[in-house]
Amino acid sequence: MTSRERTLCAVNHRVPDRMPIDIGSTTSTSVSAFAYARLLEHLGHPAKPVAIADMIQFLPDVSEAVRQRFRADAILLYPAWTALKPWSPRPGFDFMVPASAKLSPHPLGGWELENPGGGKSRMPEGGFFFDGSWGRVDERDPDAYFQAMAAEARRLYSETDYYVGWGGFPSYFSTDPDWLCELMLDPETIAARNRAGLEHAKDKLLQVVKACGDAVQDIRISDDMGSQQGPMCRPEIMEREIAPFYKEFCAFVHQNSPYKVHLHCCGSILDLIPMLIDCGIDIIDPIQISAGNMAPGDLKTAASGKLALWGGGANPQHFLDSATPEEVRAHVRDNINVFKPGGGYVFAPVHNIQGNVPPENIVAMYDTANEMAEY
Repeated sequence: MTSRERTLCAVNHRVPDRMPIDIGSTTSTSVSAFAYARLLEHLGHPAKPVAIADMIQFLPDVSEAVRQRFRADAILLYPAWTALKPWSPRPGFDFMVPASAKLSPHPLGGWELENPGGGKSRMPEGGFFFDGSWGRVDERDPDAYFQAMAAEARRLYSETDYYVGWGGFPSYFSTDPDWLCELMLDPETIAARNRAGLEHAKDKLLQVVKACGDAVQDIRISDDMGSQQGPMCRPEIMEREIAPFYKEFCAFVHQNSPYKVHLHCCGSILDLIPMLIDCGIDIIDPIQISAGNMAPGDLKTAASGKLALWGGGANPQHFLDSATPEEVRAHVRDNINVFKPGGGYVFAPVHNIQGNVPPENIVAMYDTANEMAEY
């Protein structure tokens, strides 16, 4: 199978020739640019500045050589920046960042990023990513940005066989404490906002279909509905206030396109899986096995044949940074043995590989996945 065929087969709950593998095709299945720079050196790749694809989480534009080395089946869709400039946040690390990024030393140490659209973020001294405002760094207006995205999707479809997803669709939930209070005290206002977001999402979906056709395989929503211990609010509230918008949007996508609906949702969400399935969500990432009540076996049972799992292959939060390569191999084997059978699974780590993870452990993780990939 081609990479695109393989991944589509898996997310359609059929058994492909081998388990699909992802490195960096979403902004939650990638690797810190700092860890990636060390990985390139470890692999013996020529030394040159790492190009950044995501300024806030500080994620790299994963090279074709690295995708081929680890036999990746999916690729990140983002339009190339209109211009780049070199930036070295600390000795030994050289990056190419968008020229529109306004970077300056922070009074408390580290760096400050001022977004063109307003808002500031900070990378602390010795840190690996920016925290604060998640505003857009790209200086293009929304229409120009959309057209660049569509052109890149068509290029990837014609020139590669990678699986591609289109991100940035409106969400219907928020972890902001004020938003959560408003959900309880004034649900009508939240519903009105979500209705407006839903109508915008429908219009955007039709634009993507017209501009891209089959060049896109899924569209992506990001809603973190889980904490480390459980759902952010009671499942019955989610079902009453949030689920109707997901359900209507998923039905609209499936009626008007061949695309899958891919939901990014962190945290402990096992109790929400029946609701997500009922809503029509097709794929979920990053499968946070490090959270409470998220045992791989329980997740596979809850989702098998109904919801494709994308991630969960290794735990960067409490494991990849400190384990030995052999411990990583055993950890990955255990997870794949649960998630892989019967299809419905794409291998990736739990969220992005953090900046302090040794390159030996990244290699051990992906090499073990490839050793176990064949069905």
